[in-house]
Amino acid sequence: MWSAEHLTAASLVSARETARRGRFHADRRLPYEDQAQLDDYRGSGYDRGHMTPSGDMPDPRAQQQSFSLANIVPQAAVLNRGVWAGIETAVRDLAVRQGNSVW
Repeated sequence: MWSAEHLTAASLVSARETARRGRFHADRRLPYEDQAQLDDYRGSGYDRGHMTPSGDMPDPRAQQQSFSLANIVPQAAVLNRGVWAGIETAVRDLAVRQGNSVW
């Protein structure tokens, strides 16, 4: 499983100005048997980790789409809130410092 995204300094400025108001939801475009459900995470001990970070989404529509459970994987809280969050921040900083785009 993998995820790719294209970040630019401009898209990150927009993302910073976009309030994070998403709600996790099943992706109804997938057949039911292929959908993750909110109940899959209840009591599991895992965070719902974004494959493509919600903090990178440049507008409200993209922000909400990032909360689709099709964009989510189970992550240990210590990873999701620690090292992984650090990687996301480092990639954002790189895009801003480079002044162009990163993948």
